[in-house]
Amino acid sequence: MFTRIAGGYFTGTPVAGDDGWARVELAYPVLGAVRHLLQFGPDAEVMEPPEARAEMARAAAEISARYT
Repeated sequence: MFTRIAGGYFTGTPVAGDDGWARVELAYPVLGAVRHLLQFGPDAEVMEPPEARAEMARAAAEISARYT
């Protein structure tokens, strides 16, 4: 499902890890577009760059604040 939804942003081929996770590089046109990955909840993690991780953390905090 991830490939179907986010595949247009892949810059390479996903690589399966021994830990059950796959890694893939994505390129979004603007930093805020990384929020697109929020739909995968805990099943996707942004590893880098730090600015993208921070954007995801801000977005998750905003969502959490809305529902608490």
